[in-house]
Amino acid sequence: MVESPETGGGFWANPGWMPTTATISKGMVRFMTTFYPDSLDRHQFVTQISIQMITSSIVQEHIMSPLEIRILPLSELKPAPYNPRRVLSATSPAYRKLKASLTEFGLVEPLVWNECTGHVVGGHARLRVLKELGVTEVAISVVRLSDAREKALNIVLNNQEAQGRYDTAKLAELLGELEATAELELTGFDARTLSTLRLEPSADEAEAAADPDRVEITLVTNAETYERLAPELDALVGEYDLVTHIRRG
Repeated sequence: MVESPETGGGFWANPGWMPTTATISKGMVRFMTTFYPDSLDRHQFVTQISIQMITSSIVQEHIMSPLEIRILPLSELKPAPYNPRRVLSATSPAYRKLKASLTEFGLVEPLVWNECTGHVVGGHARLRVLKELGVTEVAISVVRLSDAREKALNIVLNNQEAQGRYDTAKLAELLGELEATAELELTGFDARTLSTLRLEPSADEAEAAADPDRVEITLVTNAETYERLAPELDALVGEYDLVTHIRRG
């Protein structure tokens, strides 16, 4: 039982005093209750509140536990044999972009390593690139997980559905700010991607695309032919209220 700080004893003898999370010892799971002989409902209420406070304290303690960072030799980090990510070819664009990023910015996000198994849980591709770059030690975030929980974490760290998707309009705007700089290449996107993003439909157009009667036509031609067709296309657009996207080059 928890003693009331106002009375120095008893079991919450003062009904005006309620425990706070500060009264709950760290990591301790304890069933707290009190007894008010004049009201069974009050007894149940205080018991329920006490249990909720303990549960909240434990959950908060787990989520807010301090991040443990260590520096370990790469030789001690074992890639997880079950990792579902495809191994990147050293000549693939994705591998080259990752290598360029690590070369330019270094490892700004630690690898995730399970001390219980010695497996890398997150960061397999970065680990491979770091080895190629001759790095011998690396910062890692330490977790202590069972085999099943390790695999679950591995999946969620690699699951793009759990990380959200880009707002293409905002991404295009942000990349546009970097378009004339060398930093654009470091983002992993290029000018062609930016050009494509700028052609992405707006939210209103995307909603209209769900119309089963909607028909999209893509016309690709050379500049000379387009100049000849332009007046007729303009007439069609005006007559039928069409939406057009024109890109040159």
